[in-house]
Amino acid sequence: MKRKLDLGIIVFILPVLIVIIYGIFKVVSRNKKWDDNNLEKRYSTANIVDYKNHGKTGPPTFEYKFQFNNENYNSVYLIVSKERSMPSKELKKYIGKRFYVKFIVDYPQYSELLLDKPVPDSIVEAPDEGWFQLPE
Repeated sequence: MKRKLDLGIIVFILPVLIVIIYGIFKVVSRNKKWDDNNLEKRYSTANIVDYKNHGKTGPPTFEYKFQFNNENYNSVYLIVSKERSMPSKELKKYIGKRFYVKFIVDYPQYSELLLDKPVPDSIVEAPDEGWFQLPE
């Protein structure tokens, strides 16, 4: 009886540990790339396309999209700053708004939404290759 119980615990815990280790590896890998000054970073404009409130399972998120070199990229922004204290209906007002996004040229899937930098209406679209620095 004890042997079956031990096997059941192992079968349950092993996949959970694999997912946790994989997540840690991805975060460490992403952070290494962001900290690497040899990797070129550029800017573009991103559109917020969705807001999700994950309740007690995690922080709310914005889904955003941007373009670079004729390819579309989707990413998620974890709302963990002052915006998190805003009610959901206020956060939903961000949907459809444009903000600057910073990304790594060789790994555009690694991007960072600059929620404190809205894109002015005078900028209709970003150059396909992005900007080397934020426009004035």
